[in-house]
Amino acid sequence: GLGLSICLSLVQAMGGRIEVTSVQDWGSTFRVVLPALAVGTVAAPEAPVLGVVVPLAVRRRLLLIDDELSVGNSVSRLVRDVYDVHAVQDAREALRRLSTGERFDAILCDLMMPGMSGMDFVVELERLAPELVPRTGLMTGGAFTAQAREFVGRHSRGLLEKPFERERLCTFVEHLFP
Repeated sequence: GLGLSICLSLVQAMGGRIEVTSVQDWGSTFRVVLPALAVGTVAAPEAPVLGVVVPLAVRRRLLLIDDELSVGNSVSRLVRDVYDVHAVQDAREALRRLSTGERFDAILCDLMMPGMSGMDFVVELERLAPELVPRTGLMTGGAFTAQAREFVGRHSRGLLEKPFERERLCTFVEHLFP
């Protein structure tokens, strides 16, 4: 449809560009690059959207699994005053950390990743730490297979669609905690 054309027009109007990388049989990544604003151009918000900053000692630990470093960094920045976020780019690394006894209150995992998908991660998690499965949420950038759609339909915690804003992210994550 017109989505990409409209996006390109808006990005160019802001002095930016769209970069595209594609991997055969996997998909494409579209990256929007915008020029930074000069310091002081935009007023900072007066208070965080959710209000009070939670002391680090009592923040719940969130394991974030996403193959894109930028997503991990963005989510960590969005909620660092509310959750203790531990981001990894590989589902196998997440399983390794869990197998060594590292504890998390909830897990947020990308659905479609190279190597081990979010579906494969949840299947392995059922064997390794079944008590964490109900506290695991999946997220996606929109592209997923029919198999993934069926899996998400059976997954009780639903699906968080990217891009998301802080409030929607926090609401989704809060439903993962016991």
